[in-house]
Amino acid sequence: MEYTQDGDLKQAHATTEVIVSGGTLESPKLLLLSGIGPADKLRHLGIDVLVDLPGVGQNLHDHTLSPIIYAAKQGVPPPVPGLQLMHSQLFWSSDNKLPGPDLQPLFFHVPVYVPGMSGPADGYTLMAGHIRPASRGFLRLTSADPSVPLEINPNYLSVQSDVNALVHALEICREIGAAKALDEWNGGELYPGPDAVSKKDLECYVRQSVITYHHQVGTCKMGVDAMSVVDPTLRVYGVERLRVVDASIMPSVTSGNTNAPAIMIGEMAADMIKATSRAQPHAGLRHADSLARPGLRRQRALPAIPFERLHRWQRTGQRRLDAGQCGSIPTATAGHPERHRPPLH
Repeated sequence: MEYTQDGDLKQAHATTEVIVSGGTLESPKLLLLSGIGPADKLRHLGIDVLVDLPGVGQNLHDHTLSPIIYAAKQGVPPPVPGLQLMHSQLFWSSDNKLPGPDLQPLFFHVPVYVPGMSGPADGYTLMAGHIRPASRGFLRLTSADPSVPLEINPNYLSVQSDVNALVHALEICREIGAAKALDEWNGGELYPGPDAVSKKDLECYVRQSVITYHHQVGTCKMGVDAMSVVDPTLRVYGVERLRVVDASIMPSVTSGNTNAPAIMIGEMAADMIKATSRAQPHAGLRHADSLARPGLRRQRALPAIPFERLHRWQRTGQRRLDAGQCGSIPTATAGHPERHRPPLH
């Protein structure tokens, strides 16, 4: 394995297996730079193909958020020592036919202004959250140089059901925000504002204001289909002695925060790694012992994983999001009559 430390190129060697735990963005990039991924795209960048795995970097998805922000009638006190700014959350379903919750509205006692928004410092946020997205994005290399940023396209809200669910979450947040119990605090809705009343208005607003919940998963999907990257023991298809152990292996995101599930993945992987080591001491893992998967194309026989081809890279990337034809986010006016709010497009 090659890596850079303080500007120096160094090498490390493994005797049993290599565990990749770079996360949903870094793990697939490491595989791609090492020649493991969609063959046509790797060849286009001049990267030698070791294993043609078209699923590497695909299936990128995430929980999404959209804020309803209120001005406060009185000064909002600072956080209680030891507590975070997010004090409460709600799990709810947008459709009673669903097997479980798909919404996770949150409360923050600060105004969470997203890019393009502005307003007073005293305020609070009811954050609409969607936790069972159908939209899928991707990431891919833009160069064989590890220092060059990835192309990252989360493809948020590309499926209409995701838009509908986030709008439903907004409506729940508005209902809570208008509750009489909050009258002493409610200084008026800043975003999306009282002018946004129709479904079209709210759909437009969520497309303008959607942000990540920082729960990205899925780019090294576990499974047995043609787009899977790792098998059910987290071993990379077509390569010996290599596993991916992080949230990137989730085929679909969990209905809630991903920290505990990521810990569980690590604990389960540790048990599998120890079991394999006891069964085959120092012999390494051979892919023949793993589940066969239809459609796998190995480019050539590999006696062992080419550790010298694995690269370490810095987290870089760019986020692209097409907000559609909704225009820019309108300026907040609630509690500030001197300001003018442009109409929603």
